[in-house]
Amino acid sequence: MITIKLITLRETKKGFPVNLYININGKRLHFFTDVYVSNPKNLQEGRVKKGESDYFEKNLRLSKIFAEASVLVYQQPDVTILKQRVPILLGHVQDSKDLKLVDSIIRYSLLKSHIRTRKLYKGTANKVKLFDADITIDEINKTWLTKFEQFCAKTMSINGYAIHMRNIRTVFNYLIAEGITTNYPFRTYKIKKEKTVHRALTEEQLRLIKYADGPKFCLEYRDIFMLSLYLIGINPKDILNLKQNNVINGRLIYHRYKTNKLYNVKIEPEALEILQKYQGKNYLLNCLDRYKDYLDYLHHMNDGLKKLGKEYIEGKGYVRDSVPICKDLTSYWARHTWATVAYNIGVSKDVISQALGHSNGVVVTDIYIEYDLEKVDEANRKVIDYINGL
Repeated sequence: MITIKLITLRETKKGFPVNLYININGKRLHFFTDVYVSNPKNLQEGRVKKGESDYFEKNLRLSKIFAEASVLVYQQPDVTILKQRVPILLGHVQDSKDLKLVDSIIRYSLLKSHIRTRKLYKGTANKVKLFDADITIDEINKTWLTKFEQFCAKTMSINGYAIHMRNIRTVFNYLIAEGITTNYPFRTYKIKKEKTVHRALTEEQLRLIKYADGPKFCLEYRDIFMLSLYLIGINPKDILNLKQNNVINGRLIYHRYKTNKLYNVKIEPEALEILQKYQGKNYLLNCLDRYKDYLDYLHHMNDGLKKLGKEYIEGKGYVRDSVPICKDLTSYWARHTWATVAYNIGVSKDVISQALGHSNGVVVTDIYIEYDLEKVDEANRKVIDYINGL
């Protein structure tokens, strides 16, 4: 239950202060609005009565506060977020000359609903704290950004610290939009990036992984990796969160978390065998029946994939100097590997693009959609047949 209203509090020297009161399932929040009335009876149903000094201006202020707060509360009914966001809405924020970058990043992270996104911003805040914990928003310029970049480059790749730079830029865009600062150091600073390394397995590596031996837990990770490959490189978050109702008439139908794009993939016998082997209770696969969340499972899976092919002695563990099939292998390689194999065996780029869900911006009819699905099904079968023949 959510309640939002304007109320008066105990009298002060300036009069009776008007507060914004928010109650979310029993959790109460109070925010001062900077508006006073001479008598609590002069505030009725959120409006100041005639006769109160400056009643028209006060009503404009209170109406704006109530409307904007209502939208915010119903969009993000989270007490932690509201404690950070409502003071900004009311204008109760530090002057930007005293506002630290670290604090701004942490506050902005609390506005994000996804846990993963919050962690990324908090990671940036921690990096800034190590470099220059006291830097304020108004003090940041191109020189500071360049020095921070150089600091990050000592332990990170270009694309790694580019995430931190983009996060800082986003925070500045937010602060400017909220009228908190006019400083924008990114007008002259350009964020670096480098081309992502192509993460696709060679034919030999793919064959070795398909038939790899090892401890039971590691073979499970191998199987889930192959399942992803058989399902056209389905994203780890998507495959681990699938439910039984995602399977309809022998096809896997789901929306990708990252893009919300609808995918419709035929479940080939090789994929079905693995799905049945690891059948879950709450999910299509049993992975998240045993792990806290997909990130927890993914951490263990990627660690295991990097060890595939290493010599393992039961009761003793991996042999120290043994060599893995691919020391950099992660679950994300399945998508790149599928596309590479498809291209190498003659599947057209258009069909590969369609299979991976890359939009070409063209609106098509149901007839063409069915035709595209058939083409994608044929391509996936060719890829799997090729893998089987390795």
